[in-house]
Amino acid sequence: MISPRPRNRTHARLLAGIFVPVMVVSGCTDRGERDAAATSPAELVVVASDIAFDSAGYTVAAGDVAVTLEQAGFLPHTLVIEDQDGQELDFLLMVGTDASEDTATIELAPGTYVLFCEIAGHRAAGQEATLTVE
Repeated sequence: MISPRPRNRTHARLLAGIFVPVMVVSGCTDRGERDAAATSPAELVVVASDIAFDSAGYTVAAGDVAVTLEQAGFLPHTLVIEDQDGQELDFLLMVGTDASEDTATIELAPGTYVLFCEIAGHRAAGQEATLTVE
């Protein structure tokens, strides 16, 4: 007769061989995703065409935001961010007349901001948008 002890150890080893690697892999994957999400900035892409942005409003998560201004027209453009008090933030992106883009990261607190192009006449012609930071 075979003793129950070795069978229990074999059964325990079998279960450990199946479940422990699954728990370790899933734990590493979840932690890696959380770490990447915690360290990766939110992304905002604004496409500028002739006297317009591609949207009237954008939404991003609060914290570090990687902002990209893409050129899709024939005129140069800038991207300026104005806070809730109407004050311009220390932030400026510029694109020329070629198919270029400019990117920078800025830390934004929750609130509503205004994005606009500061080139003469562009904002007055409607080249501005709302940015909601949640």
